[in-house]
Amino acid sequence: MKKSLIGNMTFRRKVLFFAATVSLLSLFLVCSAIVGYDVSTFRRSMVETASAEADILAKSAASAIVFFDADFASRALAGLEAEPNVTAACIYTTDGTVFARYARSEQGTACPDTPRPNGHAFMPSHLEVYRPVLFEGEPVGTIFIRTHTDALAARVRNFIFIVLIAMGVSLFAAMLASFVFQKALTKPVMELAETARRVSGDNDYSARAQVYGNDELGELTNTFNQMLDQIQARDADLRRSEEQNRSLLESLDIGVSLINENYEILMANPEYCRRAGMTHDEILGQKCYRAMNKGDELCPECPGRETLLTGRRAEKTMEKTGPDGKPMFLRLHTYPLFNDRGGVRGFITLSEDITRDKLDEQEKEALRGQLIQAQKMEAVGQLAGGMAHDFNNMLAVIMGNASMGQVQTSPADPNFDRFNRILDASDRARALTQKLLTFSRKEQINVQDIWMHTVLDELVGMLSRTVDRSVAIKILVHDRCLVHIDKNQIQQALLNVCNNAVDAMPGGGTLTLECSRHTFDGSVCRECGKRSIGDFCMIQISDTGVGMSDEVRKKIMEPFFTTKGLGKGTGLGLSVTHGIVEGHEGHIHIYSEINAGTCVRIYLPLSRAAGETGQDPAERRIHTGTETVLVVDDEPEVLDTAAALLTQAGYAPIRAMGGDECLEIIRASDGVIDLVLLDMVMPGLSGSALYDELKKLAPGIPVLLSSGFSVNGQAGKLLEMGVQGFVQKPFDIYELTRAIREALDKPDQA
Repeated sequence: MKKSLIGNMTFRRKVLFFAATVSLLSLFLVCSAIVGYDVSTFRRSMVETASAEADILAKSAASAIVFFDADFASRALAGLEAEPNVTAACIYTTDGTVFARYARSEQGTACPDTPRPNGHAFMPSHLEVYRPVLFEGEPVGTIFIRTHTDALAARVRNFIFIVLIAMGVSLFAAMLASFVFQKALTKPVMELAETARRVSGDNDYSARAQVYGNDELGELTNTFNQMLDQIQARDADLRRSEEQNRSLLESLDIGVSLINENYEILMANPEYCRRAGMTHDEILGQKCYRAMNKGDELCPECPGRETLLTGRRAEKTMEKTGPDGKPMFLRLHTYPLFNDRGGVRGFITLSEDITRDKLDEQEKEALRGQLIQAQKMEAVGQLAGGMAHDFNNMLAVIMGNASMGQVQTSPADPNFDRFNRILDASDRARALTQKLLTFSRKEQINVQDIWMHTVLDELVGMLSRTVDRSVAIKILVHDRCLVHIDKNQIQQALLNVCNNAVDAMPGGGTLTLECSRHTFDGSVCRECGKRSIGDFCMIQISDTGVGMSDEVRKKIMEPFFTTKGLGKGTGLGLSVTHGIVEGHEGHIHIYSEINAGTCVRIYLPLSRAAGETGQDPAERRIHTGTETVLVVDDEPEVLDTAAALLTQAGYAPIRAMGGDECLEIIRASDGVIDLVLLDMVMPGLSGSALYDELKKLAPGIPVLLSSGFSVNGQAGKLLEMGVQGFVQKPFDIYELTRAIREALDKPDQA
């Protein structure tokens, strides 16, 4: 029947019938697929939305279930009032008991008595979703949410209505097109539709529609393909840009983070995570103040708060503890992020690590303070040096006259003891001026043979009056050692070490001073790199304090280096000690461990005068003579005293007030002068210039220097040039005559 009907149709009607049938069938299938795809997508969207709501509620309800806070759980469920599709929700405990429930009043829908396993189910009129509630990874309950499917039903009805209309229109269009275009029209269109499906359904932007001819359909197909080219290129550019931005953020040494209005971290680059000591997954969702400062409250100086309040960029410098436990300084820049309504929805933070700059600044400030302190000490030292020089001249008069009066008085005379007390007091005053000269850094050296244990005894006496009673002081003399030293400088060097040792024992401890003999065999010392040979006196100073690291120990001798706070030390004590020891041809070793104390060993060469008897070679007697001595000084009282002392010892003194008068007397003396006692520091011609003139006029006359200043400075140079000796001011008759006698008796005076 149908064959007969079709067979009786004209060709034109057959084409029309075939085109209409195929068009309707194709449209029906396409629309059915679209409707099915849309319904499936919409159902999946409903499931995802309901599941997301259930997961959010599960996170909120976990602590409520654990702590049995049903009110909090009910308030969390009440938030579903804002979701019109949700008709009911329940929170169950692990035993299936309803913990909290919610039902939209107009729906009147109750929750199931017991929960189902994790998943979802579509019912005729609604969707049910079940999700577990986890606390620290362990299930503590179940969340149930029911949403109605009215929107899905309405959507299906609308699609059916649209499909029916589309089929009617398509039927008419197909019939009309079959008359005009027939097969030439349908194939390009179907090809284009297929390409569009691949693009929209599979996200395949590499798909291209085939072009059939150069007509409008061909132009449309070309345009469609060109659009796909642009989309594909734009997608590739977007992916490349995202990759570049990701690489840039990961390579920056600046911490970058995106933070919302609740101060929760939404994005952070690796540097930001490193400074927080957390991984990327750990830091997301954390409060910024908890991640960076491990606190529970917003930082008072937080620039992000200022940005959220003002909508403008802000900058602050903050100090925090780094992942390694050390202080870290960060300069934070915050920039606002705005929502569609112009409100601030968060901010971007750029954090720059300025720890190195901050520490450099603090170090510069500390060095500046040390320099100021050193300048102050230098000014005080210059003042002390000037006072000591003038005081030495006065002491020279006192000691000279007292020693001369003692010589002229019988030991049985009461005045003899008085003179002796004057000399003792003058000796103490002289020691004080020597300390002032040492303090003034004048390189003064009054070198003499001294028993080291006596130096240590005096040092302990000074320390016992100044050191806190919580520090016990012990002295151990293993060997009696005679050394050729400047007593005041060595005492100052040892005092610097002892002061450092006491500072290292704030809670008390034991300071031990030891003296013993040590022999070096000429090998290179592993500690200081020096090659020494012979017998040395070893002074060991040890404490039970906090000790020091190897890094600090290696720098401890550097000028201005100190571990004390600003204003508590100049950083010059041990560097001065090192210089004094070096000046005595000795060396110093330091051993220390953290919390195990410090041991300082100072090695000084033994005196060549010690001999086998171990007796002090210094003799306290007048060394007499009959020679003529020219005394040169700028102080009249010193001149008179020195002349009187020399006269008492049998010498013939001649006075010269200053360098110019000295040269005049030398020119007129005609060789009668046997020795010149020359003061080093005088107005006008003095020092090396005066000595050069003397050697030109009378090269054979020996010269003995007299000064309160330096053997290592200008006087040291003169000794190298041929000066016969040095006598330290202030002096008494014994010291002066001994120095003059030794200078006169030296061989090769010419």
